[in-house]
Amino acid sequence: MTEAAFTSTAVRYVLPTNDAPIEFDGEFIDSIDNGGGERLRWAELRLYWWYPADRPVGYILYTIGHTLVYHALDSECNKGVVTRVENFEDVTDEDPADLTACTECNPPDWRDLPDGEELELEVTWYRWVSCHDADELLLNLRKEPRCKYCAHRPHDRRRCYCSCETYEEGDRPLSIPGYRLLTQVKSRDAAIAAAMSRKRTRL
Repeated sequence: MTEAAFTSTAVRYVLPTNDAPIEFDGEFIDSIDNGGGERLRWAELRLYWWYPADRPVGYILYTIGHTLVYHALDSECNKGVVTRVENFEDVTDEDPADLTACTECNPPDWRDLPDGEELELEVTWYRWVSCHDADELLLNLRKEPRCKYCAHRPHDRRRCYCSCETYEEGDRPLSIPGYRLLTQVKSRDAAIAAAMSRKRTRL
């Protein structure tokens, strides 16, 4: 896509994050939502062309982590935010009617509890990353680093509980949602198509 074509259709976006909102000029390309069925947690990937004033066109990869789960207060799950039940509808970004009790800690139905009672509510999370080219975009869509030997997260200079003493990063394939998103958009972005077709050594 040429700079002239991009800037003529650029839109100012202001998107929520877990901190301050991100604001940028760009153009929406496409998205992938891997929710559906019985899933209580899922992710949505949104991809934008990005045109900051001081550098060439790049990409903004924006991820929304959805969740419908809530937990008992002080549960060992330790995944939610302590919230009064009367505030559930204000805190969640999902449809309150879809909120579902954790099957591990089995909290009571939040709608049956009186005001003032507290549970631990999982909240929607937002993450974004700016990518200056298609190769950087592909890197950010790969699965997180894992040990080649035990598939655990990096554990250099400490003993892993599986007795693997040496960390060596294994292959990092594209995540399934990432692959689906790139496949959808490569016909509209020659740089992404080229990056996907390049031969690579182990990554």
